[in-house]
Amino acid sequence: MIGWRAFWPSLASSGWRRRGRALGGVVGAALALGVAAPTMAEEAAEAPEALPSQTEEARLFTRGVMQTVGRSAENMSRFRAARSAAAATRQGMLERLRGVAVHGDLLLGDLMGESEWVRTRVQGFVAQAESCGRRYLPGPGVAERCLRVHLAGRGGVYDVLLPTLRKAGMIPVGPPPEWEGRGLGEEVFAPPTIEEESPQFDGLIVTLEGMPFRPALVNRLLGEGGEVLLEPGVMEESLIRDRGCGATAHHLEEAQAMLTAWGAAQPAVARALDLYKQTDPVLGAGDVELVRAADRRNGFLAQGRVVYLLP
Repeated sequence: MIGWRAFWPSLASSGWRRRGRALGGVVGAALALGVAAPTMAEEAAEAPEALPSQTEEARLFTRGVMQTVGRSAENMSRFRAARSAAAATRQGMLERLRGVAVHGDLLLGDLMGESEWVRTRVQGFVAQAESCGRRYLPGPGVAERCLRVHLAGRGGVYDVLLPTLRKAGMIPVGPPPEWEGRGLGEEVFAPPTIEEESPQFDGLIVTLEGMPFRPALVNRLLGEGGEVLLEPGVMEESLIRDRGCGATAHHLEEAQAMLTAWGAAQPAVARALDLYKQTDPVLGAGDVELVRAADRRNGFLAQGRVVYLLP
């Protein structure tokens, strides 16, 4: 049998390793439809460890890529099998994207069902997905195809789909309409306080220990009084493509490295007081005051210098 690495030589390259080796465990919706993929065990063993609570769609936000593998039926000519595998892979990628969280419990598939324009845009996005390998097995007469999409960068999810949803008015803007004070109290959890730790901070790491946080296309930052500290409308448009709205990291060192790369010299750490709809961390009143004061000095919120530390 031809090994998975022989099929996808690019996956074993150092360049791919630097991009996160996201294929491990990501077989795609084609498998959900009963389509078999080549041996995945080797790549799955090497893939970065993911949280047990994460779905494959959620890992798009922590790994930065999503890959889907499709396979044709057996006993087909090379040409027909290639076309069949390509169609199966596109359909698999489309189904995977339907499960991506937009905000709260709203999925991209929900919005595709509501808007033909959004559905057409997502289908066009899939049609432009990057090829990450293909092969034909003459014996069984089977073709296999791999497609990959990126979260950030030119042509990525943030660059293409997020503006589409914003233009369609499907991204929340401003304070939550139902916000009437959540009774969360006045206690600030930043240890010991942001002001004492970094009086001139120019970036923020928000810890979410013990909270069911859900990475999404839009993860806003709110205050306990309903204040909106971070949302796409706050950020510079040119930065959303590469940073999104509310980046995530597994470890403190990773979050600090991200902020340093984005120009932050003294990031501070604050602990979220609560979550709104599982996607928007909520800061206590004391932290909100300090964040606003720091933002007036250096405008770090417009730069999107906020990272959520996954629980």
